[in-house]
Amino acid sequence: MSIPSIRELQRERDSIKEKYENLYKDIMKNCVDVIKATNSMTNRTYASFSVPKVIIGYPKYNYKECLLWLIEKLKSEYNVDLVNENKLLIDWSCEIQDESQSSKQKKHYTKVKMENLPKDVMKEAKKLKKNFPRTEIEYLYID
Repeated sequence: MSIPSIRELQRERDSIKEKYENLYKDIMKNCVDVIKATNSMTNRTYASFSVPKVIIGYPKYNYKECLLWLIEKLKSEYNVDLVNENKLLIDWSCEIQDESQSSKQKKHYTKVKMENLPKDVMKEAKKLKKNFPRTEIEYLYID
């Protein structure tokens, strides 16, 4: 039996990572389809999307990591909230401003320490930390 080289191990990890990224992109496509269908068939400006915990025909994956990936990709265009452990609420009701207006109307954010949060928010923060232990939670209030 031969010892695998670092390069071989790295190629294998890259291949696995690429498979998961392709899976995440397939899930994103389904999410975008839900957004488009909701927008064209209803008067709503929001949609919910559930990330499947298991997908038959695909390798086992960490749906929580997929959720984080989706949130990161979607938040550049939409307001995205995590409703429960695998469900997103995606909202596109905010008004679009041209760049000249948005530069004049800057929002000011105040970072809040976790121990200074209201009890109900603290409870939600603890749930998030439990579901997403490797992420940092930051609370900002708009002034």
